[in-house]
Amino acid sequence: MLGKIFICWMDYPSSDKGERRKDLLTKRGLVLVAIVCLCLAVVDPRVGIGVARGSALKLVDVLLDYGNGTRRWVSCILQVGSDSVYNATQQVAVSLNVSWYGGEAFVDAIDGVWNSYPYCWMWWYWNRSAGCWELGPVACNQYALEDCDMVAWYYEDCSSWPPSPPPSPPVTKVDVLLDYGNGTRISNEDVEVLGVTSVLKATKMVASVEISLWGTDAFVEAINDVWNDYVNYTFWIYWYWNQSAKCWEAGQVACNKHVLADGDTIAWLYEDCTVWPPQPPPVAKVDILLDYGNTTRVWYENVELPGFPSVLKATKAVASVEYTMWDADAFVDAINGVWNDYVSLVYFWMWWRWNSTAECWEMGAVACNKHMLADGDIIAWYYENCTTWPPSPPTMTPHPTASFIWTPLIPKVGQTVTFDASASKPNGGKIVDYTWNFGDGSFAHGKVVAHTYNSPGTYTVTLNVTDSNGLWSIEQKQITVVQPHGPKANFTVVPEAAIVGESIKFDASASLPGWNGTHTVPIKEYRWDFGDGNVTVTAEPIIYHIYSTAGNYSITLTVYAPGATPETDSATVMVSVDTQPIFEIPNGMIGIVIFLVLATVVVFKRKSARRR
Repeated sequence: MLGKIFICWMDYPSSDKGERRKDLLTKRGLVLVAIVCLCLAVVDPRVGIGVARGSALKLVDVLLDYGNGTRRWVSCILQVGSDSVYNATQQVAVSLNVSWYGGEAFVDAIDGVWNSYPYCWMWWYWNRSAGCWELGPVACNQYALEDCDMVAWYYEDCSSWPPSPPPSPPVTKVDVLLDYGNGTRISNEDVEVLGVTSVLKATKMVASVEISLWGTDAFVEAINDVWNDYVNYTFWIYWYWNQSAKCWEAGQVACNKHVLADGDTIAWLYEDCTVWPPQPPPVAKVDILLDYGNTTRVWYENVELPGFPSVLKATKAVASVEYTMWDADAFVDAINGVWNDYVSLVYFWMWWRWNSTAECWEMGAVACNKHMLADGDIIAWYYENCTTWPPSPPTMTPHPTASFIWTPLIPKVGQTVTFDASASKPNGGKIVDYTWNFGDGSFAHGKVVAHTYNSPGTYTVTLNVTDSNGLWSIEQKQITVVQPHGPKANFTVVPEAAIVGESIKFDASASLPGWNGTHTVPIKEYRWDFGDGNVTVTAEPIIYHIYSTAGNYSITLTVYAPGATPETDSATVMVSVDTQPIFEIPNGMIGIVIFLVLATVVVFKRKSARRR
């Protein structure tokens, strides 16, 4: 019961299941779930709350072919008792018209396409054993389907009998990884899925699966009898390998709704979900050597593979591989067109694994699809003479792996940068030399070195490591060196000549922020020294000030941008303050003023003369 409530809340009916799961796995949510489930268990521990579950459910695919080139595959889930071809057709068709003859149902129309002799709807059943379509033997409501069955409704010419069968179902090859959380991992590669290749169907191809159905959404409750633990919150979570982004993504939809493409990889992990999101499957980086026996050798280093890949999958990632299956074991016949010599029985492809502890090659002891690889593993395929047994191991030792980091991550001009190659790994030999090229014409040797850049820019740093066997490896990374700057103080004064008691506006809006090399650092404080003993700190650029005494004052503004380099800058402006307003005559008006004064005097004298 706890499981049903948990899944209902986590996955139905919202479409964003990743966010719902994250919201669910909070302490408050878990406590609420436990309380609800306890109450339900007290009332009736068998209450299903409308949920279909377990082996009572069957996954089937239906093909609808309208005879005009339109064809669609649809997957549906049926319950026992409602698992006929008729029930499946009802689920996948938009509209369905049937005629009943006694207790037998015969289809007249699907999605508005009606029987019109000689064209009629015929249903076919895919015989998995024989690998072919067989004409439906009875009325569609009387044929019960099995789990993973496929049926096809074909609108076709029935003037000749029997009519032609539908085309074979599409085949999709996918990889399915099962991780039981206890160290047991099984990689199923090139799983052939016919029809609709949903995550659920692909999983059913390799394991026994129990599901719960909420509406039309299916959620896995158990794989190979390992059940979700609703007490300790350990569940089966599926992940999808994003080929483009080269990363794992958590399944965002019900497992019967996510349709896979050829070459896709999914992983089911049985994992602790008390912390969300849980950890995704690993991404293994492996090295692969192909030795064609004619002095041609090719190394493939740091090949990224999802999960815990097999030797076969790793090899297929770098080469064209032909192989033969003997029951569940895969044996390589050819790599890149070089075939085993089955005529003279001399030369064959043999695979070896590098034992980093013993520092030697070991022959692969099992079929190449059964040996799972881990991050850092090294394998070699050798095309060699097998007339004597065991054959000779590879003569090539693996290359070392160059790897380095640096601090600080974004250095400044003139700042010391420490480069550390401690993450470099020897593969068989010992690393005897670390050579650095800093991209600015400077070089150095050593595992840990220091360097200073004198100019800003982006530089390509190259590390070359060489081992005691003379093998080498390089890694290149780009480092960006920045030239930070501090803020810039600037302000205006209105008016610059004032009188005692007048309010003067000081505006620092023209001041500029700083930059720390990666982003702008805003000014947090404007520190005003008005020269009269008053010092004021503001967060805004505009301030007003009144002087009570006449005089000439030097006003200094200091702007402060914490995190910039440097963090402060200052600017000074002179202000004159007088006791009375000062009347000033512009220079260009002096002559005019003198003329007016003289004219006034002349007029005044003439008037005085007349009065006499």
